[in-house]
Amino acid sequence: MATVYTLVTVVMCGAIAVQGQLSCSDKCTNCSIGNKCLSCIDGFYISWNSKDCEQCNSLNCRTCDTVGVCTSCKSGFFSASCANVCGHGCINGTCDWNTGQCQCIDGFYSVYCNQACGDKCQDVCDKTSGVCRCPTGFYGIHCNNLCWSRCAECTNQTSCSVCPDGFYGVTCNASCNTNCSDGSCDIHTGKCEKTCPVKCENCVDESNCTSCVRGYYGTKCGQTCPVNCQQGCYLITGECHTCDKGWYGVYCNKSCSNECRNGCDKLSGKCKECNSGYYGELCNVTCPLCDGECVKENGSCNACYPGSYGLYCKHTCPAYCLDNMCNKTNGHCYRCMLGYTGVLCNETICPAKCLSCFGLKCTACKSGYHGDLCELTCSANCSLDGCDIVKGTCLACNNTGLYGPTCNETCSATCLNNVCDPGTGVCSHGCVGNHFGGKCQNACSNHCANTGECTSNGTCTGGCVGNYFGSKCEEACSTNCLNGSDGSACSNNGECLIGCVKDYYGKTCENQCPRKCAPVSTGSRCSDNGTCVGGCNDGYSGYICDIQKTSVETNDAGTSLETNDGPPVPVIAGAVGGVVVLLVISVVVVVVIRRKR
Repeated sequence: MATVYTLVTVVMCGAIAVQGQLSCSDKCTNCSIGNKCLSCIDGFYISWNSKDCEQCNSLNCRTCDTVGVCTSCKSGFFSASCANVCGHGCINGTCDWNTGQCQCIDGFYSVYCNQACGDKCQDVCDKTSGVCRCPTGFYGIHCNNLCWSRCAECTNQTSCSVCPDGFYGVTCNASCNTNCSDGSCDIHTGKCEKTCPVKCENCVDESNCTSCVRGYYGTKCGQTCPVNCQQGCYLITGECHTCDKGWYGVYCNKSCSNECRNGCDKLSGKCKECNSGYYGELCNVTCPLCDGECVKENGSCNACYPGSYGLYCKHTCPAYCLDNMCNKTNGHCYRCMLGYTGVLCNETICPAKCLSCFGLKCTACKSGYHGDLCELTCSANCSLDGCDIVKGTCLACNNTGLYGPTCNETCSATCLNNVCDPGTGVCSHGCVGNHFGGKCQNACSNHCANTGECTSNGTCTGGCVGNYFGSKCEEACSTNCLNGSDGSACSNNGECLIGCVKDYYGKTCENQCPRKCAPVSTGSRCSDNGTCVGGCNDGYSGYICDIQKTSVETNDAGTSLETNDGPPVPVIAGAVGGVVVLLVISVVVVVVIRRKR
């Protein structure tokens, strides 16, 4: 009979794929009939055969042409090869990918925003030139030069432009005439003549200025403009012409929202643009789950993070979309994981013996099978619960007398009721009589009394039989112990119960009576502590007959020199005499030697 094979093609998320095979490279974001890649992820381009995506020549490319040359850079890089890093002062770290130019954050200037404002600047420096307003005593484009010590203000190191009250001259080293009404005089001549107040650019008289130098206002230009005025302030009111970036209000004393980009409207404080992740007039509302920026007016997302879709990215992509990627508008998967199909990848294609699967990998098998594809058979000794899908170990055995990973080992025959732990083989209910151990593999001692039973560590529960002792009745009583009427000779610690056999003593009758004890008619020659009870053999004395007697001839007086406690008197006398002779000889030798010297 001929077998007919059918090639099934499945449309998955707008692409054609042979069931069980990937349709396009995993770097493709969309592919068409014939497995042709239509678009690639960032950093890759479509290969010459349209089936794969190849990496651009530079890792910093966002897009590139058909030979891998960058046509745009990833955020933070620029130049033809995207090898150059945007300036540190660029807003959001991004710049024109071709020129590297960008808009600067406060504190930086130049077209590349790679130059920091001078640290002496009183306010934010000009974003193009770096020029800023200097504090008293400093001058220069970046306020990094120190004025001559006598100057109130200067424009160079050698001369003053403003002197302190009461002084004049190029370096303010001359004192004004004390008769000057206001204590000041002309900086050049020193004359007490009516001049414009110090901060005036033009005046009607010494009390009425018509214009002030930048940063001052009032009829005599004696008041300082608010610190955040960018182009000075109005002569009469002190209201700012424009505000420094980040400030608004007639006096520029209100700060824009922290999330405003490029400042806010001077009067209303409404943000011109929002930083990434915020929206609203004041940019004080967080974008939902947007990947990057959202529409300033309503907060709708321009793009979603992988795994989300919808106008506000509030919806989750279907669980089995490949790489967790789906269409932002309708949530349809671009491609499915292996084993799934349909526009939402919610239709499974599981192997035959799977109960459920994740792609082509089974997550649960029919009873009796295991493995990634449920292609392996569980041990025949497993219960109907089957076995572990990964390891194949039985979840339970079909017989209480079996154990082991695959239930192929038999419980010990000495397990009570033939039941043991299915994992370890340890007897679950204890042991049959006269056995002990985890698997009841050890027999109780043959010398256990009564029923011969013992505890789980082998200790005899009914004591010991006959002449044995110890917790396990494995040690024999001394053969020198006398047997009792019940056949017991020693206690559980081995001590003899009713004494020792003839001529032995000690708790375990381990000691023999001294050999020099005199024989007795009945019983032992020594007591329980080894003392001879019938005296000693001839020539010996002492409690245990360990002292030997010595006999010598009588002396001139006819007296016997015998002792039981030490050597004879003549021996002692001889020893003493010898010592005296040696001492005398030593003294004589010493005297002779000294005289020869």
